[in-house]
Amino acid sequence: MKKLIKMAMVVASVGAMLGLVGCNSGGGKPEDVVLNVLKTMQAGKADLAFLSKYCEKDTAKLFAGFGAQMTEALQGATFSVAYAFVDDDVAVVKIKQEGGRDPGSSYYDVKKVDDQWKIKINKEAHGDYHCISQKSISECVEAFKAAASKGGDAKYKDMCTKDFWDGMQGRVAEASAEELDGMKKALNGIKVKGHKQKSDGSIQVELEIPGESGAPKLIIKMVDGKWKVSEIK
Repeated sequence: MKKLIKMAMVVASVGAMLGLVGCNSGGGKPEDVVLNVLKTMQAGKADLAFLSKYCEKDTAKLFAGFGAQMTEALQGATFSVAYAFVDDDVAVVKIKQEGGRDPGSSYYDVKKVDDQWKIKINKEAHGDYHCISQKSISECVEAFKAAASKGGDAKYKDMCTKDFWDGMQGRVAEASAEELDGMKKALNGIKVKGHKQKSDGSIQVELEIPGESGAPKLIIKMVDGKWKVSEIK
């Protein structure tokens, strides 16, 4: 299965497609959507009509083109959910396959669009990492702003690692009134330019601060099941 997925992704990249996206009708869990699609392909029932109903147009055509090969490769296979993490409207699911032509583990990124979970197989392979939603990124930026403000809004304290929060509050305590005023103005105008996943599973968020040269980077890490701000570069 993994080899066929990689083959499909090569075809997708040639067509300037960045990922494979499918979907399930509203409700259910991301892992249920993934299992449903896999079992339908295994049964040989994932024809173009099915895929057009549950997948994007380009993805439906792509999967339909590999339908027979996937069905053959999945014969005798059983699937189980090894890992599932949901953060607001995004999720990552790790499926363990036993039997079939290519047993092992595969990862599926899933996103909710119009109240429907849609499977997305990234072009780049990855291991056990936690996906992050735009909502969590925004909340972490607010946590950073709180940590860098005098007194710090306590409701955001748990969204920062202890070292980061204490370190930022220590700097704020030593700052002059003029420095605090400048910092407040800068933080009020802060914008998120983008983010990317790092090899260690952390998230690097690129920020834009008015009057600041360069782009500071906020590092967010998963700690005890929660995204937390751990560093500013």
